[in-house]
Amino acid sequence: MYSMRMAHWHSRIFISAFIAIATLSLAPSIWPITWLCAVIISQSVDRFVFAKIVLSKNGDISPIFRNFIVMWMGAASLIYPGISAYLWFCGLAGHMFAIMVICGSLLHICLHRNPVRGALMAGIAAQCLLLFGLPIASFILDRGHDVAPFIVMIISGALYLSHLVVGVQQNNALNDALVAASKSKSDFLATISHEIRTPLNAVTSAAHLLKTTQLSDDQSEYVSILLGGSDVLLGLINDVLDMSKIEAGKMQLEIGDIDLQDHCKKLVKIWSPRAAERGLRLTLEVDPDLPAFVRTDGLRLTQILFNLVSNAVKFTAEGSVAIRVAKIDGAALDEPRLSFAVSDTGPGMAPEVVQRLFRSFEQADASAARKFGGTGLGLAISRRLAEMMGGALTVESLLGLGSTFRLELPLAPSASQCTADAARPAEEHDAPPASARSILIAEDHPVNRRLISLILEPMGWTLALAENGAEAVSAAALRAFDVIVMDMQMPVMSGLEATHAIRSGAGPNANTPIVALTANAFDDDRVAWMNAGAAAFLTKPIDPVRLITAILSTTADAAAQTDLEGSARSPDSSASRAA
Repeated sequence: MYSMRMAHWHSRIFISAFIAIATLSLAPSIWPITWLCAVIISQSVDRFVFAKIVLSKNGDISPIFRNFIVMWMGAASLIYPGISAYLWFCGLAGHMFAIMVICGSLLHICLHRNPVRGALMAGIAAQCLLLFGLPIASFILDRGHDVAPFIVMIISGALYLSHLVVGVQQNNALNDALVAASKSKSDFLATISHEIRTPLNAVTSAAHLLKTTQLSDDQSEYVSILLGGSDVLLGLINDVLDMSKIEAGKMQLEIGDIDLQDHCKKLVKIWSPRAAERGLRLTLEVDPDLPAFVRTDGLRLTQILFNLVSNAVKFTAEGSVAIRVAKIDGAALDEPRLSFAVSDTGPGMAPEVVQRLFRSFEQADASAARKFGGTGLGLAISRRLAEMMGGALTVESLLGLGSTFRLELPLAPSASQCTADAARPAEEHDAPPASARSILIAEDHPVNRRLISLILEPMGWTLALAENGAEAVSAAALRAFDVIVMDMQMPVMSGLEATHAIRSGAGPNANTPIVALTANAFDDDRVAWMNAGAAAFLTKPIDPVRLITAILSTTADAAAQTDLEGSARSPDSSASRAA
């Protein structure tokens, strides 16, 4: 609702200007100009308020602010139809024009505010008052004249309003059916994703383990083929799930402070080896005037840039790929923008290809799909994510000269005065020795338990295994662990229930880091785990490097937190030691 309201801001201003000009032609005076200025001011305030909502937390607002918005929309609704009262006293043509303005405004409100009942009622109250109040007032005041036209207007208004109510009810029924269908599709995709990831996890994890053994050249090639095919299949699953979540309106943004330089350097570090394999130069240029930390969704920013750089490296046969990060200022912009430009020296694209490039399941041509694979969803998803984040994704390309994809996002510097040292407290503390870690693994699938054990045992860590959430809770109550690895869907007690039980208890693991390792890959699942108190969220198939890194980082963070709490409890310890 909020994004749509922002998108139609220009059209509302244009229609208001047209109404003001038409009113001036009927009855020239200062009032139509005054009304237009009032509309522009109210719509500007309206746009500012709703832009903050969309950019802050994707429309997730508090009840108090929601009530304020409802009152604001009611007040703004008094301004727009106000011109109708003026038009009403401009003869028969004014009567007709006033009724058209009121009816059009009613239709607009019912279409765009229908999802929020309070906003709908606040919007239509003033319109209905004018629709019936003006003819009734004329009927009372003009008793000596022909009142039949006013009676016809009142009856026509009632008929129009009744048809509008029926239309709104039918639209609600259709929306409910669409929501139910979307939920069924999402549930189906979630189930399919889980069922595909479970066997895929066994294949991928076994291939990773096999890769660590002594292999011949041919065997190493076979393992690489297995892992490559698994990565492609996993990418297809993730693309379909992301598009499904976006279409269902379930994609959630998590706005937070991110280290801009660190994000970009990690991206280059990941893709530099692949670019070097293809004989390409991958360069990064970051504007030094940019703030060190900005507020945005770091995960989705990485997803978009990863897709752009991946395409640039994949489709460029020779030359270079350049990433440029800069700040855009200008009088035409409401606020500064953060620009990410990914340029390549690839084959470029014809204008007709560029026009359909961001459509779902589209690629530059059929030969590209055969040669490089992919679903054609990556750019469509990236553009939709950019729009959700309040920005835009565009492309400039010339056939034979290369392409430049440009991502522009609102530049929101971090409100907190954090520094790189404060943002990475784990780096300032020594993590516990690797051999000292004891890990509780809660996983119901025997193959997955075996694979996790094979991945972690070479680290010299002590492992305890649980087949369901209830066993994990019991084991966590007996002795302390350095970290707990928890599956989600398990018999007897789920991973989320077990996590809540461990966190709410007074046992030795109430504050032990919990790493969620699950085949449930939706954003809702990740949010549920974070709310339950998980320190990290990993999806299957299991990536050994990511799993070990998560365990190392969470235990290091726990050690840092323990040090900080110890310092807070004994502020005079250093002085006593000195004495």
